[in-house]
Amino acid sequence: MLKNLNLFRNRIWIVLIGLIFNLNSVIAQYESEFEKLTIKDGLSNNDVWDVKQDEYGFLWIATKDGLNIYDGYDFRIFKNIQGDSTSLPSNDCNAVLEDTNKDIWIGTKVGLARYDRSIETFKNFQFSENNTELSNSVWRIFEDSKQNLWIETNEGVLQFDRSKKEFVRFDVMRKDNTVAYFANNVSSIFETSKGDLYVGSVSYGLVKFDYSSQIFIQQKVKNTSTIFKANQIYDLN
Repeated sequence: MLKNLNLFRNRIWIVLIGLIFNLNSVIAQYESEFEKLTIKDGLSNNDVWDVKQDEYGFLWIATKDGLNIYDGYDFRIFKNIQGDSTSLPSNDCNAVLEDTNKDIWIGTKVGLARYDRSIETFKNFQFSENNTELSNSVWRIFEDSKQNLWIETNEGVLQFDRSKKEFVRFDVMRKDNTVAYFANNVSSIFETSKGDLYVGSVSYGLVKFDYSSQIFIQQKVKNTSTIFKANQIYDLN
């Protein structure tokens, strides 16, 4: 009996050693497939907030200290040049997006920027006349299936009209059918496969944009979890 028990224990140890060996092999395999790029390799800053690949295969990397373009070999870095209105408006970049027109949009700490590939300059836009810190911060840029450009800001979600080059604000219809100014922190934007646009906000919870009436509508969510009771949504997916 004791001999059989010892034999069983030995088999367990053999199996465990085999599993550990296989796990280490898998980890080593995945580690070898990833390449780490840091400031030592030419990246402007190790704090990376967003990464997008454009139609040409270049990686656009938004960092805390500059916008980077990576071609697989070298980095090209864009930064703000004091006194130059055609440079990046801020070195603190939060988001980057290539839209359906192949334009590159950058969300920064002091506003929205569009990169002009033909002359390699930036056109900068601000939505607030308030000059306090973070008053013009753009946290995320989203393009819906109707090619509308949506901007997440501290003042809520805004739409940027490309033709007029101006920001458009929308009201929100609350659950009690009263209309309010939609000006609070937005955490996420999501579009369903049917083309419905939802926004997660800190104060109004889940809201849906009504394209026909051009207003956000606060949703009555049946889920009874605490997050919906508090009208605080931090991500949609």
